Amino acid sequence: MARLLMTALKISLLLLLALAVGFGALLLADHQGWPRWTVAVALVGLLFLVVLVLLLRRYYYRRREAKFVRRVVTQDQQAIDAAPLHERRRLVALQERWATAVATLRASQLRHRGDPLYRLPWFMIFGESGSGKSTAVAHARLKNILTDAGPTGGIAGTQNCDWWFFEKAVVLDAAGRYAVPVADEDRGEWERFLVLLAKYRRKEPLNGLIVTLPADRLLAGDLDALADYGRSLRLRIDQLMRVLGAKFPVYLLLTKIDLVPGLTAMAELLPDERRSQALGLLSAAEQGDPRVFVDAAIADVSRRLKALRLRLAAPVGKAAGRAVLFPDEFERLAPAIRAFVDGAFHENPYQETPFLRGFFISSGRQSGLVRSGVLGGLESFKERQWQLPDTGRGLFLRDFFDAILPRDRSGFRLLGEYRSWRQATANLALTAWLLLLLTAIGLAGFSYMHIRQVMAPVHADFNRPPELGGDLARDLVTLGLLRDRIVEMEQRLHHRIRLDMGFNQGRQALRGLKRAYNQWFRTHVLDPTDAAMRDRIITLGSHARDDTALAYLEYLVWRVNALASPRAGSSDAPGPAQAGSLQALALVLGEHLPYVTAYFPDMYRSYAMWEADAGRLERERLEMQAWANRIIELEGRDLHWLVDWADSRITLMPITLDDFWPGPGRVAHVPRVSGAFTVQGKGEIERLVAQLGRVATDRAVFDKRVRTFWDAYARQFEAQWSAFARGFGQGRDKLLTRDGWLGTGAAMATLDNPYFRLIARMDEEFDAIRALRPQDHLARLAREYTYIANSYQAAQAKATLKTTIAAKVQRLEAHLDRLDKSLAASDEFSEYMKALDGFVTVNATPNTAYRFALDHYGQSAGDGTDSPVVQALAAAKQIRSLLGHDPAVEAPFWALLEGPLDFLVDLATFEAACTVNDLWQSQVVARTARMPENALWPALFGEQGLVEAFVAASAQPFLRRTRNGWRPEAWLGRAFPFQQPFLAFLDQGALRRQQLQPSYTVSLAGRPTNVNPEARSEPYQTRLTLQCAGGLQTLDNFNAPSALDFVWEPATCDHVTLTIFFEAFTLTHAWRGQWGFRDFLRAFRDGREVFTPADFPQQKGALDNLGVRFVQVNYTIRNAEPVLVLETYPALQVPDKAAHCWPGPTAGPGPDPQTGRATVTQGSPGTSAIGKKGVAP
Repeated sequence: MARLLMTALKISLLLLLALAVGFGALLLADHQGWPRWTVAVALVGLLFLVVLVLLLRRYYYRRREAKFVRRVVTQDQQAIDAAPLHERRRLVALQERWATAVATLRASQLRHRGDPLYRLPWFMIFGESGSGKSTAVAHARLKNILTDAGPTGGIAGTQNCDWWFFEKAVVLDAAGRYAVPVADEDRGEWERFLVLLAKYRRKEPLNGLIVTLPADRLLAGDLDALADYGRSLRLRIDQLMRVLGAKFPVYLLLTKIDLVPGLTAMAELLPDERRSQALGLLSAAEQGDPRVFVDAAIADVSRRLKALRLRLAAPVGKAAGRAVLFPDEFERLAPAIRAFVDGAFHENPYQETPFLRGFFISSGRQSGLVRSGVLGGLESFKERQWQLPDTGRGLFLRDFFDAILPRDRSGFRLLGEYRSWRQATANLALTAWLLLLLTAIGLAGFSYMHIRQVMAPVHADFNRPPELGGDLARDLVTLGLLRDRIVEMEQRLHHRIRLDMGFNQGRQALRGLKRAYNQWFRTHVLDPTDAAMRDRIITLGSHARDDTALAYLEYLVWRVNALASPRAGSSDAPGPAQAGSLQALALVLGEHLPYVTAYFPDMYRSYAMWEADAGRLERERLEMQAWANRIIELEGRDLHWLVDWADSRITLMPITLDDFWPGPGRVAHVPRVSGAFTVQGKGEIERLVAQLGRVATDRAVFDKRVRTFWDAYARQFEAQWSAFARGFGQGRDKLLTRDGWLGTGAAMATLDNPYFRLIARMDEEFDAIRALRPQDHLARLAREYTYIANSYQAAQAKATLKTTIAAKVQRLEAHLDRLDKSLAASDEFSEYMKALDGFVTVNATPNTAYRFALDHYGQSAGDGTDSPVVQALAAAKQIRSLLGHDPAVEAPFWALLEGPLDFLVDLATFEAACTVNDLWQSQVVARTARMPENALWPALFGEQGLVEAFVAASAQPFLRRTRNGWRPEAWLGRAFPFQQPFLAFLDQGALRRQQLQPSYTVSLAGRPTNVNPEARSEPYQTRLTLQCAGGLQTLDNFNAPSALDFVWEPATCDHVTLTIFFEAFTLTHAWRGQWGFRDFLRAFRDGREVFTPADFPQQKGALDNLGVRFVQVNYTIRNAEPVLVLETYPALQVPDKAAHCWPGPTAGPGPDPQTGRATVTQGSPGTSAIGKKGVAP
């Protein structure tokens, strides 16, 4: 009763105290002129303080409790002192190791961000000795802080507990004897380990447990041993949960998976980033059946491995072959994994079931021998083993420790009374938070009432917080309007106003608005755009180069300049350039219209001026500068990416064949010169380099890189133009018709042909690198060509005064530079052009081209001194000897110089081929059009055959006969473009003429015809008949000696008939066609042929009734070898055309049968056959 009265008295006193405080607060509010609702705010704040004191008191007393841990294990120093000496040393070593690790954490920088023991999640990796725990952690390729508590080098196994301090987590590597005790003292050391863990991490004991299951155990296939191993670990997990009072996620990690055949081979085909990714499955259902989850995880991993196998099917080699085995080998481990899971995670009424959170596979080190279980059934692979490469790549481990585990730190939950205490504490904290929130709301309302008058202009447009975050364009418009209102308000607040209660209302409101504006601007504009930009820049490290990266770079340069300017907020601060950075700004802001992005510059300047934290602006400036430099680093320190950037500019068009060659044709593998390798392209690159210098952190290093880049740029410049020159001849493939070739050929004797226009263009563009590479051979030769071309133009009768003066000036320069060589080369060039002009008449008509080809094919380059070809070759050779230095490097230029001659020779060959076709049509095809087949061969290939006459006259210079048949004749490295069916036709006729004789005599002698012994009837006569135009040739055999010499004429004989006479019926078998006699001899090659009833369908029943199972016909054959070797010749098909003529890019002079060079598509002018041929002096 006394206690009840005392409690009532305390409650009454508390109520009186609350009333007194409330009445006093009301009087104070009236005295100060505050709104009375502020009293409620003050009372709520006071109540918040009371609840906060209670919360702190409860937390303080809980920290002093040690009963929860002492209930499981007695923790005292006497237990250690009473232990045997060897056990005492191990316990002391364990305790010292823990003390060292805890001291390391408390001394780290983590203490500035909270309690260092709880700042990072703790995970323990657990398993028997030799299960690969330490190897997995060590080869995860994560940064570990080396301390005395870390792994001990040079020791094979973990002594007690190794500490791995990673950036995102702390991993405890427990000794294997803790999981599977070897001796009794191991259990005592394990209990001591639990005491230390509960002592230092009571609030959040353990964030997760990693259980290792080595692959060698699974491959052994002992399911009972795996179940025992699982039950042993289950016992330790249960002890761990009971001591710590928490249930934490358990991750099953398959280690040493490299012992499964195919993993190492598959890993070799994966990029590094894929090898670092975790491979497994997480479970979201804590109450689910672990066995069901493991089956799903195995199926999921197997499915992903098989999908990966399909994507890696393209590579070939041994690695790819073994890699395809891994998914199937992995599936074979499923029963063993299930046995372990049944032992470790089965549900029972006596223990708390662990939460199997995830299933993952890994390999820390790849060594040893592996044997395939999938291929083990094959005899050739039964004893086959593969040696692993002994590497430590750390497969599928990095993301597991660096991403999966840290994200799962909140997966544990407390048990029992500790959970109840935490729940009560959380409720009390929530109450305190709600009271604090109410207090904050009241104070915010109080402040609002005091500054509403000053905020009236802003309130008119922003009577409620703006809705931001939905659309970036709308956010920009809204914040831009807010920025304008703040500027207006700042202009009106030109002097200090004294406020009630000491509040500087106007200035404070202004500062608040500025802070709000800056915060909203950062949150809804800068942060998302910067995050998107960061993500985009980060992806640039693993994807193909994106030309928007340079747009971001220009934007970053503007940001850095705006933040670095002493008057960053002034109107004259630098802004984005109209051409480049505005485009970048639009990209950063989501590719919005310019009227929206136009808000941004002024808004950003105001943001920079209103930001009170100068350190924030400096950090932002350094961040923008770092990202700019990161783009430079990602794109390449050598700055070679500048070339790709210039190539992506739409204003820099590439140099292609279309710029020089006419025609609608399409060329495969089109050569081109990037727009970066032009005078205009170099200017754009120079402009960008100047901008990059503004954000370079080390200008001296950057300038050195720029110098290195220009040197590499000049080499790449020359290489691209050289490659383009080598492939320039492919432009002929654009000419699809005869008119196209003739029109282009008409310009070959002028300076306005594709080859010379390319040389002139090269001279113009090489001005970009002449200062960088003064000794470039192509640039020098292109300049020499310009001189000799101008000299040639000046020598023409219609040369203008300007051209004449220019030629004289260049003549003087050349004379001073190279003495008389350039002058002599100019004279030789005039002779070269004169020879080309003389060649034009050759292609005036097909007949003139045909006569030209008749005179030159089959001759060497030095034959025919009056030929314009020989004259042009001689002039070109002289120019080469006068101006050339390095034949290998200069080959593309000389191919271009000789290109017009090469083109005209091909053109003449085309025209000649057309005439050859016309002659073939008139002399052969038309005269044999309606001729019967039996008369066709003699008419074509007889002694006076039409083909022989054509080959000996019209086509004689263009063909030659070799031991392998007919081949086209060649001249200047090009073979006459005969069609392959035409050459095959000639070979067919020649071969047939050589092999087939008018008649053959074969002697045949009949022998008795036999049947099977049990047959009830035998043949009494066998007749062989050869049908020829002159009559029948018949050999009758009455089972007595008889013979006949058969005379077979292939042109007049055809069918062969064999007739076998029985008393009741007659059997007949025939060999039909022109080659029937040869087919008969082949059937009786060994002197006999056995027939069965199946060979005579109509008499099969009669033969079966008489019991005749076979009939053997016998002959003695002599002089049959010449007939047996004859081949069947198809009917003669006279080709319509003999040679390739117009149109088509594939119709033209073919490859020389000796050199193999094709000239119809001159893919490599640098290896021009004309340039290689010698010229007779």
